[in-house]
Amino acid sequence: GMLLSRLTLAAVHRTQPAAQFKVGRAEHFVRTIYRIVIAVISLYFYISVPFLILIVVAVTAGIFYLFLAAGSIPLRLAFVLGMPALYTLFVVVRSVFIRVEEKEPGRPVSRDEAPRLWSLAEEVAERVGTRIVDAIYITPAPEIAVTERGSLLKNLRGVGQRCLILGLGVLPGMTKGQFKAILAHEYGHFSNRDMAGGNLARQVRISMHQMAYGLAVTGQARWYNPAWLFINGFNRIFLRITLGASRLQEVLADRYAAVAYGVRNFVDGLTHIVRQNLAFSMQVAYEVKEATGQGRDLQNLYILPSLQSDSLRENLETKVSEVMSRPTSPYDSHPAVRERIKLLQQLEAANEVKEGQEPVWDLLLDAEKLQSEMTAIV
Repeated sequence: GMLLSRLTLAAVHRTQPAAQFKVGRAEHFVRTIYRIVIAVISLYFYISVPFLILIVVAVTAGIFYLFLAAGSIPLRLAFVLGMPALYTLFVVVRSVFIRVEEKEPGRPVSRDEAPRLWSLAEEVAERVGTRIVDAIYITPAPEIAVTERGSLLKNLRGVGQRCLILGLGVLPGMTKGQFKAILAHEYGHFSNRDMAGGNLARQVRISMHQMAYGLAVTGQARWYNPAWLFINGFNRIFLRITLGASRLQEVLADRYAAVAYGVRNFVDGLTHIVRQNLAFSMQVAYEVKEATGQGRDLQNLYILPSLQSDSLRENLETKVSEVMSRPTSPYDSHPAVRERIKLLQQLEAANEVKEGQEPVWDLLLDAEKLQSEMTAIV
């Protein structure tokens, strides 16, 4: 994990031309290594489970044998030793077979409901040179993301259902130029086939979470439990490697945005998302507190006034400054904002594209209806 992180940094810090959508040789090499290592370590998890079961059984049987060899084993002690072992075995086995039903990631928006939004999504896809998303979903949160639904085989072939997730919480104050640049970044993930093969790693994460959660709620999350030691150690290794790959994907997707709509539009869009994410959370928290105290329903969360008190505004500015200045952690899925901006500013021939400053809300025919629906969900 540490070696791949160093290779990634060395690859992305080389001067890159921004005149075309292209992944450099060094970056392609690192991406290939990441994919192989992630596939191997994902398979390693499932190969480890039978051995983990054998270790738990062997340790428990060994303790029983020591007591029997000493003369006898009290019934109460046998229960105290046996039940945790059975709980652990049940949790470990169940985690391997757990499957999460794939649900729609939000409220679908048809072309008839938002023709301008779909038209813009098509325009950006054409600019980037990739296939348009197949579905757009609205959520209450301040987020913009993409995902690819479907089987592992479909995703590997690049024919899964492409979905754009548009959180209304991020839209207040966002311009169309910023939104196009952010959307170009998301399309960059499709162009680079970042979703291909991700299902296996995702399933491992689900299994790990299920195992850790099961051990915790049954009281078996102990330092002496082999299953707990395994899941703690493996989780750290797995995150180190997979999140390193994720950071590389983000850097390469950033270039698509810079090429398509200029560094300025993307940096402004990225900065807006950072600020709006924090501001929206604070505004909603304040509104919930007020509504609860007054015994009333929530107001429309997407047209709330700016933070009123000086202390709240100062708190917001402090948090924004912290996010914009902090370094990248090995456990971050995205590089730190300041590092992403620095890498973009190093691009050669970084074109600046003038785009409209109209609000993104104009893309939704009935924005008030969608705002009301998302407020109801909150």
